[in-house]
Amino acid sequence: MVLLLGAAHGQPVPLYQLGLLLFDSWHSARVFGTALMLAGILASFLYFSREAGLGRAGVYMAVVLAMPFSDVYAYVAFLNGGYSVYLMLVFVLLGLVLGMEKARHRGIRLLLTGILSLWGGTGGVRMMLFWAVPISAACTLEAFEALRQNKRMAQAWQQPLRITLIAAALSAGLTAAGYLINARVLSGLYDYVRYDQTGLSMPQSSLFFAQLTGIAEFFGYRASSRMISSRGVASLLALCMMGLSLYAVSRLLARSRAGRLCRTQRILLYFTISSLALGITVNALTENYFARYYLPGLLMLVLLLFVCWEGTVCLCAPLRRAVPLALCAVFALEAGIYLRQEKTTQTAPYEDAADWLLSNGYTRGFATFWNGAPLTEASDGAITVYTMPDSYWQDDYKHLTLNRFLQEKANIEAVESGKVEGPVFVLLTAQECLQDVPYADEAHLAAQLDAGNVYIYESVSALYAAAAGEE
Repeated sequence: MVLLLGAAHGQPVPLYQLGLLLFDSWHSARVFGTALMLAGILASFLYFSREAGLGRAGVYMAVVLAMPFSDVYAYVAFLNGGYSVYLMLVFVLLGLVLGMEKARHRGIRLLLTGILSLWGGTGGVRMMLFWAVPISAACTLEAFEALRQNKRMAQAWQQPLRITLIAAALSAGLTAAGYLINARVLSGLYDYVRYDQTGLSMPQSSLFFAQLTGIAEFFGYRASSRMISSRGVASLLALCMMGLSLYAVSRLLARSRAGRLCRTQRILLYFTISSLALGITVNALTENYFARYYLPGLLMLVLLLFVCWEGTVCLCAPLRRAVPLALCAVFALEAGIYLRQEKTTQTAPYEDAADWLLSNGYTRGFATFWNGAPLTEASDGAITVYTMPDSYWQDDYKHLTLNRFLQEKANIEAVESGKVEGPVFVLLTAQECLQDVPYADEAHLAAQLDAGNVYIYESVSALYAAAAGEE
C-alpha cells in the first residue's frame, strides 16, 4: 500500500489508496492521486471564493491555481500531499468563517468549523502557521478598526462582525487544542522536528532578505536562466508579478484607510499580511527560507492582485478584461516552462533498486532520508527502510544514526532493541560512497545500481559492528 507521509507528525495519509484500487501501477495511482489533490484544491478554493463573494477575481485565481506555475507551487500543491491537504483546509475554513455573516444555519457551520479546526491542528505546527495565527491577527486588526471608528463598544460589536469574530476565535482555539494533542499524544508515536524544542537564531538582516529568494522562487523565478531565453523572460516576469502583488497590497491598504473595502476584503488583506509577516519572521529566526511554510499567504498575495484590479476604476471595457487575462497568461507561461523541463518517462533508478531488492528477498534495510521513502513507495510498502539523516549537510549516516524526523518510533525501537531479524541491506548513492563509509566495503557489496550501491549484511548487529570498525 502506497502511503504519502504528509502530516507534520509523520502520520501516513492514504491519498493514493483509491488509485491503487483502480490501477496496478503505483505510478498510475500517484498520477490519479495528484489529480484528486488538484481537484480538491480547486473545489475548496471555489467554495471559499463563493462564500467570500470574490466574483471574477476568484475565477481568475482558480485558473492560476490549476497551473504549476513554479517548481515551489508544483511541489507543494500537486506532488506533496502533506501541504495540499492543509491548503484545502485553509480554504474551507476561510469560506466557513467569512461566510458566517450570511449563513442561515450558523450552528451547523460553527460545529463543522470546530471539527475541521481540531482535526487540522492535530497535524502539528503547520496549521498554526497556515491558519490559526494569521486569522487571529486578521480578526484582531478588524476588531481594532471597528472600535477605533465607533465611540461606543456596543456600536462596534455589531452582529455581522460579532459572529465572524466568534467563528474565527473558535477555529483558532480548537486548532491550538489540536496542536496540543499532537505535541502531547501523537509525539509518542513519531519522531519529528518540534517547534517547542527548536532554538531561535539571532535576528540578522541577511536572513530576512533571504526570504525574498523563496518568494521569488514561488512566483517562478529560476536562477541561472539565460536572460535572453524563454526561461529568462519568464523569470523576469516572475519578479514583475512579485512586485505587482506587493504594489496591490499597498493600494488595498490605502483603500482600506479610505473606507473603500468591505469587511471580507479587509480581513483577507490582514490575513495575507499576517501570514507573510509570520512566515518570514519564523523562517528568519529558524534559519529557513522555504516559502512553502507560508504558502496560504503567498497565494492570497496573488489573489489580492486580482481583487485590487477588480476594485480599480477602468472605463475601457476591453482593458478591464485584458489586464486579468494578461496576468493569467504570465502564470500560464510560467507553467509552460515548468512542464517543458525534463521529466523521467522511463523506469526511475529507485524503482529498479526496489525490484532488485524484492527479487533477491531483501525487505528490510537502511538508506538516507530522501532515498528511503522512494524505495518503500516503489515497492508498494513491501520494503521497510530505516532512514538515516540526509547526507547533504551531515555525515551521521556513516555511523548508522537513525533519523529522528518523520520516522515511526516503532522502527527506531525495532532497530535499537535488536528486533529486526534476518539479513539487511544498506543503499548508498555514489556520492555517499565517496565519503569513506566504514561499512561500505567490497566484501559486502551485492549490487551496483543506478540508484547506488547495495551492501548486504547478515544481521543488524553485524552491520553496526562494521560501522563501529569492529568487524
